[in-house]
Amino acid sequence: MSANHAIAPRAMKISESIRKPPADDLGRAPVPGLHLYGAPAPPVGGPAPGAEAPPEPRSCPPFRPLPVPEELPPPPETAPPPVPDAPPDDEPPLDGTYPPPDPDDAPPAPVTVLVFPAGGNGPPVAGGALVAGGSGLDELLPLPPLDAITTMSRISKARPPNATALRRRKIASCLTYTPFKRADRSTRSCGATLALPVAGLEHTTLANGLPLIRISMEGTRAVTALVAFDAGARTERQEENGMAHFLEHLVFKGGESYPTYRDVNETAERIGAQLNAYTSHDLVAFHITCRAESAGQAVDLLSDFVARARIDADELERERGVVVQEIARAHDQPSTVADQLLDLATYGDHPLGRTVLGPADHLRTFPRDAILAFRERQWTPQRGGAFLAGDLSHLDDSAVAEAFERFPALDGAAPFEPAPEFERRVLVEERDTQQSHLRLHWRPEIEPDDVRQRAALTVLSTLLGGSMGSRLFDEIREQRGLCYAIRSYGSAHSDVPRLDVMSGLESSKCTEAYARIREIVADLAENGPRDGEVERARSYTAGSAVLMLESTNAVASRTARDKVTFGELRSPDDAIAALDAVTEEDVREVAGRIDGRPVVACVGPHRPEDFE
Repeated sequence: MSANHAIAPRAMKISESIRKPPADDLGRAPVPGLHLYGAPAPPVGGPAPGAEAPPEPRSCPPFRPLPVPEELPPPPETAPPPVPDAPPDDEPPLDGTYPPPDPDDAPPAPVTVLVFPAGGNGPPVAGGALVAGGSGLDELLPLPPLDAITTMSRISKARPPNATALRRRKIASCLTYTPFKRADRSTRSCGATLALPVAGLEHTTLANGLPLIRISMEGTRAVTALVAFDAGARTERQEENGMAHFLEHLVFKGGESYPTYRDVNETAERIGAQLNAYTSHDLVAFHITCRAESAGQAVDLLSDFVARARIDADELERERGVVVQEIARAHDQPSTVADQLLDLATYGDHPLGRTVLGPADHLRTFPRDAILAFRERQWTPQRGGAFLAGDLSHLDDSAVAEAFERFPALDGAAPFEPAPEFERRVLVEERDTQQSHLRLHWRPEIEPDDVRQRAALTVLSTLLGGSMGSRLFDEIREQRGLCYAIRSYGSAHSDVPRLDVMSGLESSKCTEAYARIREIVADLAENGPRDGEVERARSYTAGSAVLMLESTNAVASRTARDKVTFGELRSPDDAIAALDAVTEEDVREVAGRIDGRPVVACVGPHRPEDFE
């Protein structure tokens, strides 16, 4: 590349390959990777938007998972036992077992317990809570770090909420049981955990350790099958940069039952299916979408060429040139270069700062043995998942399980390198152009694994620059005419959040726009949202999510992103409800955690000191 690269405040080598930014919680940012048929990449990533999967939830008897009924039964009329102010001094410690019942005691009344897991979904874990009682959901107990369910015998007589209320409040399930009654203890503990379902999802684990998640969608005639692994670019060693994406290409060259790329492509066309794949920093995913009647054949095809990919040596050599051309094409696109420079400026010499495509020199020299070793190290079933979304009525459960069990049971890989601390950098690639591509990055101080905070960040980014009514679009484009395109994205990787602003504008107006964008973000951080802004941004954000999640591909991709990147399982209704639940105070809190000058990346006729 002949352009002059200038970096401030410290020098830095620019990688050769390019990546788009991670998707926000709506999946609105483009995702890099293989687009075999020219289709746009699906919404995933994220802070992304995208990581070591959490350990599988533990479960043991005596309780069984129960679905959430449309109406929970009312609590019994029997009065609850009295609750002492505190247990007696000689009360034995909780040991995970019930004491035997006192024969003189009256039979206890059944207790309805609503299980409220940490993070909104999943099995009981330390940090979760139990809700006992009525529709107010006001009796909360911290869940102890035990393999136990803690319950309250003191419950309200009010009618418990129905299933809609449970989903709105992120309560995964409920159960009714009869505890042993003792008047001198207000809480009980039993030696069991409860495996809980998530409304709208079916989650099982196959014999090889691969999670299988089924999302049934009414009103569609399509099905998407997707398989994803925590094997994105951030899991690469420095000398492997570009290998995850290259492997994604090679997989399509054929498996056992469909041994060539032509067999794969023609079979997909015969069943009316669309194949594609994508690689981000956070994960790699392969997916096929077809009419529901062909879903069984689609699952067979996908699982064969992905799980049993031949990685033919001759095909590997031919594909090197294809990916080198993809890298060259990306370098010819200033907007793509600006995206890559922003990652480098944000994360420096860290896997998140490197590009997904990798340097061309790497692609020319990757040996086949190293690629196979990377696949064996990173494609571990426990850190991935198979996802089915749409009309699943034509699928045979045993055939689906057999197909996805083609993936070998491998040992888990080591965790990836944590994201580095925030450091402001300014990185400029000087080009003599009339159009400048400006990228800015802030790091809000929020917890990436907190669904509520991520949803608030998404609404905040919509308010800032995610719609035609946003602050940035209104002032920078409409009032001042400084740019054609401007947008903000709130997203997250598994361990670090990000708020990015991206704009394409006339070069002579770039520094003016930069100064005003900073002022607008600083005003939002200091003074919070104005009256009516959050309501409008929340409605637009949630509405956009509703429209996007009509697609089986979007549902499968989003579910895969949540599971692989964050260890979460959320149904489409859960995702929309999280956005609907964002309050003005939530947005104000996130805005107040945006501080300092932004990281800057720019392609155009500028120098780093223009952005100090």
